[in-house]
Amino acid sequence: MLKNLLIIISLLLTSFAFAQVETKVTAASYTKYSLTDTVLKINVSVKNQLSKLLNKKQQPPLHLLFTAADKTLNANTSRWLAAKQQQDIYRISLSAIVSKYISETEKNLEKIFSAAEVRNYILFFDEADALFGQRSAGNEKETNATLNYFLQRSITFKGTIIISCSGNDCVTQLAKQNFININTAVQ
Repeated sequence: MLKNLLIIISLLLTSFAFAQVETKVTAASYTKYSLTDTVLKINVSVKNQLSKLLNKKQQPPLHLLFTAADKTLNANTSRWLAAKQQQDIYRISLSAIVSKYISETEKNLEKIFSAAEVRNYILFFDEADALFGQRSAGNEKETNATLNYFLQRSITFKGTIIISCSGNDCVTQLAKQNFININTAVQ
């Protein structure tokens, strides 16, 4: 019990160290401490759909788009998938890496993709609405450049990418780029 408590405290300290931008938690910790809880919260049809994708040897690369208004459901589904693949998951809050400075967002994305390739992480892009969402006339050119960079880099990435989005903007932009759309809220 004490060992479990120390591991949980260690995980909490790790998440504070990475702040809101990037969080890495090992697959073993999900398997030992939260897989059961996560499995119970994921719809059976979603688990079956993901299991079929994994069984088809369509991995890696496996590029998924999770669409549901419930962020927790998307996160739990990504944790379940990481445990099934026995890989670590790297959560990236896109709202934290999107920059107002030209080309800064692309640099941030490159660092993330490079680190994930070296360490064989599953990339979980949370709050993708920040990248694919509303565009204003003033920043449309820069947003399109960032979006194009993200899509090009995701195509060359050899691992699993999960994008969590609550709006319809993500679906229309990513459906054309070979991302498999999975509605994690399906009953």
